[in-house]
Amino acid sequence: MFIILLDPLTLALLLIVVIKNAHNDFLVGIILVSLGFLGLLYCWAYKRYCVDHDDPSVLIRSIPVVDFNPQNFEDGLECVICLSELADGDKAKLLPSCKHWFHAHCIDAWLESQATCPICRTSVCVGTGFHPPTKA
Repeated sequence: MFIILLDPLTLALLLIVVIKNAHNDFLVGIILVSLGFLGLLYCWAYKRYCVDHDDPSVLIRSIPVVDFNPQNFEDGLECVICLSELADGDKAKLLPSCKHWFHAHCIDAWLESQATCPICRTSVCVGTGFHPPTKA
């Protein structure tokens, strides 16, 4: 038995094709109920595994501070918040959802008012590996 996980857009397109070609109202009803159940499951998982965004201090504390090592980056790395290079030994944080680096004090100040990455706007969700899809 194989379980295939599809992104929401692909799943929606697949369901539209199935519904348009279905001549059985019962089958359409089962599909719609299943889709509603998947939506509820997604909401439950998001609330269960993501840090509460209403309290920025919890989110800020949940991202570990590390000593930055520039040897892993050929061209260096710039903190887009302060526009300074991350130097060897700087206190830095790596956002878990998108893997962007920042000075620890810069991203902490940013996360006080925003729960998204300053580069890609991905939601900063810290938990057990569950990351909600990003909005385009």
